[in-house]
Amino acid sequence: MNDSQKSTDAMTRTAGQAETLAKPIRPRWVNNTLWLLKWIAAVWLLIAGCSFAAWVCWQAGVDLQTLNKVQDAMRHLRPWLWLGHLAVFGLLAWRWQALVAWGQRRGIVKDFELAQVLALRNKVLAFFAAYILLVAIGPRNLMALWA
Repeated sequence: MNDSQKSTDAMTRTAGQAETLAKPIRPRWVNNTLWLLKWIAAVWLLIAGCSFAAWVCWQAGVDLQTLNKVQDAMRHLRPWLWLGHLAVFGLLAWRWQALVAWGQRRGIVKDFELAQVLALRNKVLAFFAAYILLVAIGPRNLMALWA
């Protein structure tokens, strides 16, 4: 390596370091506070949305009998919704590598994380299976299978 290449490399490194130093670095407590404020805002929006929906139902004069009819109508859709969950589960199991590659192209998965994320396939599938059994299908419906 000659002297001009060394000086060019030194200038490139210095310019890169200057760009890094120019970016504002927030203290950890600011990041934690912003994270907490985002969650507080999300919970507040959820409560406000549910309150608004309850107010609309109250203003429209919706009684509990009507809500029970909606619940009964939805009962017929449950098997189809379970099938949808199982289809997504199968697709996730079948196309895990393609999903990780898509995440890498989008910048969600970094190059140094690729092997770790690919290795997480079984854990992700186990978590999703637990979600399907405990939330989507539910303990009551699972117990009904053995009753």
